[in-house]
Amino acid sequence: MNLPILETKLFIPPVVHNRINRTGLVRQLNDGLQPGCKIILVCAPAGYGKTSLLSEWITNAKADAGFAWLSLEPAENDPVRFFTYLAASLRTFLPGLTTLIDDLFASPTLPAPQDLAAVIINPLNAYQGKLVIVLDDTHAIHNIDIYTALAYLVDNLPPHVHVALASRSDPPLPIHRFRARGQLVELRLNELRFNREEIRDLLWQTIKVELSDQELTLLESRSEGWVAGIRMVLLSTLGKQNLKEILQNLSGQQRYIMDFLTEEALNNQDEATQAFLLETSVLERFCPGLCDAITQKTNGQAMLDGLERANCFLIPLDENRSWYRYHHLFTDLLRVRVKQMEQKNHELIKTIHERAGHWFDENQFYEEAVQQYILASNYERAAEIVEERTIELFVLGRLHQLLAWIRLLPDDLAKQRPELNIYQAWALAFASKAEEAEQHLVQAEAIMANMSLNKPDQIRMQAEIRAIRSLIAIISGNITAAIELTGLSEDIVPKSSTFARGVHRWAVGYGLRILGDIEGAMRCFTEALEIGYELDNLFSIVTTAVDLGEMVRQKGELKKAEAIFRSALERALQSSSGPGYIGRLESFLANILVEQRELEEAGELIEHAIEHNKNWENPNHTVYAWLIKARFYFALQKYEQAHKALENALQWAQKFPVVSSLKASLDLFMVLLWLAIGQNQKATNWLANQNIEGVLRKDSINESDELIILAAAMVMFASEQTSAALEILTLLENTSRQRNRVTTMIQALVLKTCALPEPSQALSTLKTALEMGLPRGFRQVFIEHGECLLPTLENCQSMGGVSELLAAIYQRQTQTQGETLLTRREMDILRWMAAGLSNAEIGNKLFISAGTVKAHSAAIYRKLEVANRAEAISKAKDLGLI
Repeated sequence: MNLPILETKLFIPPVVHNRINRTGLVRQLNDGLQPGCKIILVCAPAGYGKTSLLSEWITNAKADAGFAWLSLEPAENDPVRFFTYLAASLRTFLPGLTTLIDDLFASPTLPAPQDLAAVIINPLNAYQGKLVIVLDDTHAIHNIDIYTALAYLVDNLPPHVHVALASRSDPPLPIHRFRARGQLVELRLNELRFNREEIRDLLWQTIKVELSDQELTLLESRSEGWVAGIRMVLLSTLGKQNLKEILQNLSGQQRYIMDFLTEEALNNQDEATQAFLLETSVLERFCPGLCDAITQKTNGQAMLDGLERANCFLIPLDENRSWYRYHHLFTDLLRVRVKQMEQKNHELIKTIHERAGHWFDENQFYEEAVQQYILASNYERAAEIVEERTIELFVLGRLHQLLAWIRLLPDDLAKQRPELNIYQAWALAFASKAEEAEQHLVQAEAIMANMSLNKPDQIRMQAEIRAIRSLIAIISGNITAAIELTGLSEDIVPKSSTFARGVHRWAVGYGLRILGDIEGAMRCFTEALEIGYELDNLFSIVTTAVDLGEMVRQKGELKKAEAIFRSALERALQSSSGPGYIGRLESFLANILVEQRELEEAGELIEHAIEHNKNWENPNHTVYAWLIKARFYFALQKYEQAHKALENALQWAQKFPVVSSLKASLDLFMVLLWLAIGQNQKATNWLANQNIEGVLRKDSINESDELIILAAAMVMFASEQTSAALEILTLLENTSRQRNRVTTMIQALVLKTCALPEPSQALSTLKTALEMGLPRGFRQVFIEHGECLLPTLENCQSMGGVSELLAAIYQRQTQTQGETLLTRREMDILRWMAAGLSNAEIGNKLFISAGTVKAHSAAIYRKLEVANRAEAISKAKDLGLI
């Protein structure tokens, strides 16, 4: 259930038939379409024709300009709602934007304002035509995060895109900066006032009356060019032709004019029309069916048609004239009378809101239904709607929308309804706000203890509380609580509580993973994934597929893990470019592909993952993505880029808490990289700070321990502590075999092959690793240790797949030899040669003489066994040096 879009808010209001054309103002608005202008501001109090002017401008605009319109209301102070509607207004021009925004808001935490703006900026940059984004009634917005995002959006707009704002007051944007830079076109009160000639034309077009110059001057001064006031004067004269008399009685105070004209405008209508106007004015928008519901009559369509013909400040909100609203100022005036009525008959107004709530409820406008029921003081039904729709919101990851609905309810209501507390706890737990979630669970339990619940409801709510607490245990890193979950009865959360059971089984699976029970974890993750697909809950599908696929990978079944990842990724990308949380899925799939040496696709996936992670605030996902990017570069022997990617991962891991297995993975790769680039001392220092003896003495070696043991063994072997390396590798081989952790076993066997001094033992060990690894798709683990494996591997050429490994290792050796063949200075000169610079230009870059460059060039030619610059560049490319 996505946020329902009210199409009426995206409809450009039509130009009224008796409108006075304001050609000069339209010309000024057109100045805002110049490439140097970013923002157009139309700012004046209510009733000065801001919306009408923009409508006229759009109607008369050149065909090469597109306009996206959004009418704003206070409800759009929620960033989720604002940007969802903004994306909907742009869908004609940017078809994929709505999906991008939906994906962004699938995150449990709200993205930063700049990230929200960036999602819009990127597609705008790609859009080819001239485009204007029009935001009407901007004064309704006061959320500073929205304005922060708007400011960032305006600052980064491409030259062919502009933003137009209509507002009763200056929005909190850096208007002065836009003005100083010449990026602003603004029309204010003085420009929007009707002058004497425009008033004369309006009088003639509306009521065919001509005034004398003196009377025009009086009307202009009394109204101050306020077009809404002038129109109300004209409305009050219909059928009476007493304009001159009214003019004599008007004071110059606008408040008096408003009150007087309200009386005149209403008194000029029959009793039935007055009642219709007042009853419908409590609504922000209405259609014939809704009008019939609140008036308890069947003449809604006829009444609206009559009001539109009479030009009674009725504004159509769509081309079919299905939905309408009153002019904002007229609405304000009508509501003054409604408040007076409310003092006499409070129940009448509540009844209107109750009827409106019922109509919205039946027609599936749930948010409006909640709002109307609250205005009617029917808090019970408002709460019921929230509770009924909650699971649907969870399934779509719409946690922000759920919390926004709950915030509409009175605070005291949550103290009476346990389910409201439980649903808030769900949303807060998914947003990693464990303490706040627990507070709501405690409150829910207290309420349940003091109320009479039927058995099914009690079982369901207790099941959800258990599921939420299991989720909190995992996300808060409470290892003890996570492990305790594994001792609970499998049916403690019944299968009838589908969503809650899916979350609970995932949490239990994670606890079993911590304990090293791969088979048990897989059973739990499999059930949770099945529930995710059953509910079509994309968040559950992606999250659980990653954990199940990782368990399958640790069992060594790379192809099966790849299939799990690809199936979930295909589902996630069916209708979009994917929500932010699929970055984790892309990273894990990329890791599988790196191991299988499918490097081109792996590189693309990891770039997608890093971009997706920007829209998903989870340090574990971000760290893992940068780690796999480092591993990808390592596979290509691009050690400098690998080091930079690893640095990014380490910086994130230092700023934010990450799970222990990920920390251990960082250590393992860091050691591998240090040893590959000859920084053995760093690896030795790392080992000195590890309590390897403590790890080995543990009763049960977990996933993190295994990774640390592998890293320690590499350092021991590199520092010629061969016996110590063999001892811990043998232990690791045995424990991983017992637990069927094939991936760890293969890694242990590969390192053991390098450490074994006896060739026959090394050959036997490597053959075991190859027999286990090659059919399953393992490649990179053999290639990255190829230098020490090579003598033994050459004796395994009869085994299928070994010749492929040897070819890759030989190629890496050739590249490495080329890199060590040239000095750092010679490598610098070679790169500048490839860039086409002359000897003199290279000298300027490196602050050496052209003669010195020439001498280095001769050394390069000699070492590469070539005769000239062109051959050197060609040979260097063949060796992978440049």
